[in-house]
Amino acid sequence: MKYEIKKLSTSKFFILLLICLLANLFFCYTGIPELPAGKEEMDRYLALYINDYESFEAAYRSLGPIDDGIDPSRLPSDAYCMKTIAEQAMYLSRYREELSATLFQAEVNLSRLDPHTFMYRYQSQILEIYPRLAEQPMEVSQIRGWDFFFEYHTSDILSAIFIILAAVLLFMMEEECAMTPIHQTCIRGRFRLSVNKSLVILFLSALIIVLQTVLTLLCLQIKTGLTGQQLPIQMLPPFEFAPYSLSIGGFALFQLLFKIAGVFLLGLVTAAVTKFTRTPIFSFAFSVLLLVIESRILPDDTLQNAFGRYINLYQLLCADDIFRRYVALNLFGYAVDAVAALIFCFLFCCGALYFALYRMCQKVPSQRPRILSRIRGIGRRRRGPVLPASYPFCEIQKLRAKKWMLLLAALLIVFKCYSVYGSVSDIDDTVYRNFLAQLEGEYSAEKDADIQGIRLEIDEILQRKEQIAAAYREGEIDERTYESFMEQYWDSYVIDREFEKVEAQNEYLKQLQAEGKTGWFLYDTGFSILFGGSADWLFCLFLFLLTHWLFLDENSLKITPILKTTRNGRTSFFLQKIGFALLLGALSAVLFSAVDWIMMTACLPSSALQAPAYSLPLLEGIQSEITILQMYIVCFLLRLATASLSAAFFACLGLYFERFVSLATGALAFLFVPALLGKNITFFAYIDITAFLSGSRAVVLSSQVPFLSGWGILWVQILLYGALSLLFFYRARKKWCQPS
Repeated sequence: MKYEIKKLSTSKFFILLLICLLANLFFCYTGIPELPAGKEEMDRYLALYINDYESFEAAYRSLGPIDDGIDPSRLPSDAYCMKTIAEQAMYLSRYREELSATLFQAEVNLSRLDPHTFMYRYQSQILEIYPRLAEQPMEVSQIRGWDFFFEYHTSDILSAIFIILAAVLLFMMEEECAMTPIHQTCIRGRFRLSVNKSLVILFLSALIIVLQTVLTLLCLQIKTGLTGQQLPIQMLPPFEFAPYSLSIGGFALFQLLFKIAGVFLLGLVTAAVTKFTRTPIFSFAFSVLLLVIESRILPDDTLQNAFGRYINLYQLLCADDIFRRYVALNLFGYAVDAVAALIFCFLFCCGALYFALYRMCQKVPSQRPRILSRIRGIGRRRRGPVLPASYPFCEIQKLRAKKWMLLLAALLIVFKCYSVYGSVSDIDDTVYRNFLAQLEGEYSAEKDADIQGIRLEIDEILQRKEQIAAAYREGEIDERTYESFMEQYWDSYVIDREFEKVEAQNEYLKQLQAEGKTGWFLYDTGFSILFGGSADWLFCLFLFLLTHWLFLDENSLKITPILKTTRNGRTSFFLQKIGFALLLGALSAVLFSAVDWIMMTACLPSSALQAPAYSLPLLEGIQSEITILQMYIVCFLLRLATASLSAAFFACLGLYFERFVSLATGALAFLFVPALLGKNITFFAYIDITAFLSGSRAVVLSSQVPFLSGWGILWVQILLYGALSLLFFYRARKKWCQPS
């Protein structure tokens, strides 16, 4: 184990650890909201609430109504303190009532259920657990910093990326220098060596999680202070029904253990995949994709979906949502604690992965370089068409030889289709769509009058409910009349919520009319998804998969010096590789854009494509008369150009990094850092390359600034990125062409 850690230290691996820690430090510190009041001022208002409630209430009422949707950091210090205390007092009073109601409902359910059913056993367990929580002393107190701590998951994502790269490096170092066969001839060189590597993964998992947690708490202590760690965890509203008699600090330690287990299990999965495929890019991308899938397909918090929610690696990694309430899994009619089942599944998965490592360590792999052996094998077997040996067909041959990578690329496309289809199938706004189908077209005063008339009809029916109910109770109307009205009432109740969106669109178009612009009524749900999407991380991963190897392969096989001695092995060869990367990037953009458009066709009415782009609230800042179709073409061309340049950038990273782990770190920094910082710092949102990879996001950001009719920021970004790209490719060409 010491030898493995020493190997990591000699490969500059701990630089990656330092990068993860510094990134977490920066993201955490910039993400912590600025509170208007300090700890001492909050304590002063808290003492006023406890000792002189009437004065506190009078002072709070004198502030007037405070909008619940306002950002707390924008409130004056006195308003923030009193609002926070009043909300906590209201929460605590409601907490007792809701807990009592839950216990009462459980008792009622027990009286109606069969004792041999799962639901009966589940209700019995609720009656055993929650009465103990009702006995906890809970009074209005100051809790500071812990709400952010439990909601902050960026450190967990960074820890996951760190352990994935660590596992890949640990199990690929011997493969890269052809030491695996030698190790496997030794008595301790097979399974025992893999066990030691796994122990290193466990050590690194504990190290990264503990350090990240300490840094997060340190940032909170410096910026806002930490108070209330001795109070029950139920004092925090998200953990209102947490089934544990733990303090906030004790719960944080309890959560820490589960995070370590989640990171360790992810590392084991990556290690097993690396050992099986001996392909670092596949192992890295597979592990990342696994986390993305489990985070995106997270089911609703219901008993029917408890297995999908609790037996989930992403949930174990974040260790937050699974502790918010008590849930039991239905196992052949018996109620099994979901957390206990999660622990059992964790142990089972660890055992299965160790067994897989044991089996894979019994067989010595082939020692020929993987890429060259596969290319030679293709030539000997002559299956399918034989491509010419000239460029770029040699690159296509190498790409065809990367079977694992192509499989993963195909899985990315499949999951992209599934993800878009899931977004479309979740849309349930038939009433809204029907209204807009009738109103579609240019805004007019007649349509505005029609909308106001419909609103009057809806309000009239909703307001008559009590009157009709009273008339029915007094016998003034018969049952048939009452039921007929109630059918109208419930129809109006459903229509009311959907019609509010129609009214919102009407108000927006009325505002445009006042500015001298005529917008259209249109069904905008699909367009909002199409233009309002943020980073497409599946697309970013797909680009990286297809292009990262273009220069890295020659460097890893040590044939770069040989290529440079050939007649066309320098500038010509470099430009051909860049051209191939640009082509791959363009084809990828076309493919993913086609998936978006085809899967969302049902939500994109073709009749609305000729409407002005500013008819969509997202594009309000666009002053020109460009149509929605023309806007999509602009976004697509922007995405096409950015994808091509990003693909060439990923390829050129292979000139600067000889190891895949270093290359992946550079690519992640290029994509991940600005995207995260852009959530809290506006400047980084404008240099976020993922906004350009989505195309529309960059246009939306530019339209929010009234500079050159909403296009100014976009032109500045294009010129800046163009200049930086030319400079980078010039430096990359110079590096490739210089003597080795």
